Amino acid sequence: MLAQRGAEVTAVDLAPRLLTIAQERDPGTSTTYLVHDLSRPLPQYHEFFDLVVSNLVLPDVDDYCGYIATLGDVLKPGGRAVLSLLNPYRAVFDKRVRNYFESGRGTREYGGMAKLGVHAYYYHRTLEEYITTFRESGLLLNDLSDVCPTDEMLESGHPIAAKNYHLPLFMVLAFVKQ
Repeated sequence: MLAQRGAEVTAVDLAPRLLTIAQERDPGTSTTYLVHDLSRPLPQYHEFFDLVVSNLVLPDVDDYCGYIATLGDVLKPGGRAVLSLLNPYRAVFDKRVRNYFESGRGTREYGGMAKLGVHAYYYHRTLEEYITTFRESGLLLNDLSDVCPTDEMLESGHPIAAKNYHLPLFMVLAFVKQ
């Protein structure tokens, strides 16, 4: 979507299979595709980007501190990072963990990702751990949104919306690099 709106886009993922799928779904764009573990630095992109978007990735990353440090490093001062993620508070409700404060545990493989040939696990952390790590990487929280299903989704009987309308499944965090 960003490339279609004229942005210069670099798509980075650890899984070559996901980048292949992305390229197949978006032929002919000027998007640069890079296989890389964002838990490790990308020195060639130091303070390069105005915006970093990370959708539903953070809880899948074992070394989240390295991941967040890389995001902070590749952003220009004043740059923004916007991340969507599974709401960490849902981990107890969804029985991914028994105790919200037991962070760092990798739990069950995602079925949908496995069908695509990608092995991804959920690593639980508290919201406090995330926010603290972002701050230590020079990224200050600018906005936090709990994503609520729309009335249209609820009326459609969409399984995620119908099952989860009373507790936010996702959240969006927006940061600014200092």
